[in-house]
Amino acid sequence: ALGGLTLVAWAAAAVLVACAPAELRKSFYEVRNWKMHVQTWWWEQATRVTNAEGLELFGHEAVRANLPAWVSRHALPVAKLKALYEERWAAWEVESPKWFTPAFDESVYDELA
Repeated sequence: ALGGLTLVAWAAAAVLVACAPAELRKSFYEVRNWKMHVQTWWWEQATRVTNAEGLELFGHEAVRANLPAWVSRHALPVAKLKALYEERWAAWEVESPKWFTPAFDESVYDELA
């Protein structure tokens, strides 16, 4: 009985892969490390996150700016963060978003700001 169920499971998996759209098939076996995930999901797509203070952040800018607070230094898109901070930091100091707090300022590594 177990052999039959295993055969059915393998057959169902084969049908699933065969019926999946071609552009999604590679995601079944593509290896992604944490750095790739941060750069593809958290930098490019995510628009909402809750920070360490329990504050919900909305929008690409807020999510991107707060990455150093919870993502390891080795996985950060450093060049992109430096560019974001150079471009927006002065504006944030003038008109502070709700997440631009002393805790946020402390979470940003010196080499990024």
